[in-house]
Amino acid sequence: LQNLPAAHISASGSGGGSKNSGYTITEWYTASGSTWSPYLNGGMTYSNGYLTVPQQGLYYVYAQLLFYHAAGKYGAFSIDVNDSLRVRSYQDSNDQHSSNYVGRILQLLKGDRISIVISVSPNYLNREEQYSFFGAFLLR
Repeated sequence: LQNLPAAHISASGSGGGSKNSGYTITEWYTASGSTWSPYLNGGMTYSNGYLTVPQQGLYYVYAQLLFYHAAGKYGAFSIDVNDSLRVRSYQDSNDQHSSNYVGRILQLLKGDRISIVISVSPNYLNREEQYSFFGAFLLR
């Protein structure tokens, strides 16, 4: 079990690369030393907003993001694999803050790249490590 592919990383900084469907979050904590140290194991790697899967298999992929709302903008996000939508969150709340968690079991191939794309500017994302994070782990 100790060498199974697994990753858990938390939001950091302010990075977000724009694309047609939203903003790909490109800055995540990947160095140890904080209270919520990232976890990369079993060959799982991270680079520029993407977790890369080291082997084919059935993975549980998840994300939680906390958004601040302003001027009627509601944050939603997707979990993309190889820049294609695989899981989408939905947010329609009048609350000043909202947290949204989604997860799904996916069949992934070696080299598949997992990313998070948000629907609003990264300025609306709470980047405290305990509130905004994503990851994946091999089930079998």
